[in-house]
Amino acid sequence: MKMVHMLRLRKIFSGTFVKINKTSVAMMKMLEPYVAWGFPNLKSVRELVLKRGQTRVGRRRVPLTDNTFIEQHMGEFLPQPHDDGRLTTSTRISRAQR
Repeated sequence: MKMVHMLRLRKIFSGTFVKINKTSVAMMKMLEPYVAWGFPNLKSVRELVLKRGQTRVGRRRVPLTDNTFIEQHMGEFLPQPHDDGRLTTSTRISRAQR
């Protein structure tokens, strides 16, 4: 039960993003019969944030359903399109995925 709380899985049907390292992979393998885990792609993350994402503004929870709000507050973390159609992510996201 302690490993579940360390992964911030506080209630049933909850999810979290975890940095991949030796310890987290070992915990995932031990919890494999009880939790589903995998590696997300950009499309899945974007759909998940738009469908279920929330943030706090002051003391209120606000759903992240509007792209303008997301770009204003988290624009530096989002992929940036190039003229030739490629996408580039910021260095903070690249480091987090290692």
